[in-house]
Amino acid sequence: MKEVGVGFATRLVAKNVKPQLTISESGGKWTLRAETGIKTITTDFTPGVEFDETTADGRDQKVCVLKTYKWSISSLEGLKCGYEI
Repeated sequence: MKEVGVGFATRLVAKNVKPQLTISESGGKWTLRAETGIKTITTDFTPGVEFDETTADGRDQKVCVLKTYKWSISSLEGLKCGYEI
């Protein structure tokens, strides 16, 4: 987390957080919900469709979630959605 610019205090708090993760699917649209005592983050996506996401530490990024043999999440610049890793 240090390498992507997350501050020291935030890293200390994050180290001890144990989120409860809920995964659900309805009509091809997936929802990931991570709940802690501090914050709740919900991400909705359709596999293979790029979307904008704000990370827990406030950074904005483009993300593409692919379903192949296993799930893979790509937020690397230069990769197009649908590219298999």
